[in-house]
Amino acid sequence: MLPIKATVVATGQAGLDAWKDYVESLGKPMNDIFIVCHPAGASYIKGMNVYGTEGAQKFIVSGSTGATTQGLFAAFGADFHGGDDTAAITDTVSGKVQLAGVDFEVIDRGESYDLAIPSLNVIYTHMLGKTTHSILTSAAHIEAFLQMLKEYQAAGYEMILTSHGGPEGQDAVAEKIAYLNKTKEIMQQSKTADEFKANMKAAFPDYDGENYLDMTAGFLYK
Repeated sequence: MLPIKATVVATGQAGLDAWKDYVESLGKPMNDIFIVCHPAGASYIKGMNVYGTEGAQKFIVSGSTGATTQGLFAAFGADFHGGDDTAAITDTVSGKVQLAGVDFEVIDRGESYDLAIPSLNVIYTHMLGKTTHSILTSAAHIEAFLQMLKEYQAAGYEMILTSHGGPEGQDAVAEKIAYLNKTKEIMQQSKTADEFKANMKAAFPDYDGENYLDMTAGFLYK
């Protein structure tokens, strides 16, 4: 089991409250934390060492990650603890890192990063979702996503942890690869955003995340 001294946490007020209650129930010190993507307010990590990549640090402050965080705060207020109190990375790292006796591998993805825990054969990434539409911003993004998933297959991770769902396995990786390849085909065949969405819904009738599909269509058909 991952020691509580070093952890990854998905944010959002309800999730933070549950996480803080869990940490308190263990009666162990919390010294180190990794944050990435859209972190919430800094009050819950006071006194901790906050780790992440240089790219994640930059984008949390002023890039698309920061804009997403502020958008969530504007939309949800207290349900998403953010605003001017947004947590920030203070210790930039990459590659192999050891914290609390646990070896991690920080895999830089530009504005975000993945976090592998070799001893557990586990990796954390922001989003996966076996039967959920993905937010895809460009053809290049799709190719990068495919390459990342092929790396997951080659590494043989037994579990993929995310901020937007429960633990998943290699079956989710294979499903998402098939999804992305089909998305590429549909993108080539569709001339408008509406046609693209209709074709995607026909190809994946049981998928969740229609709002993510709307976002993808908006990005791909500007």
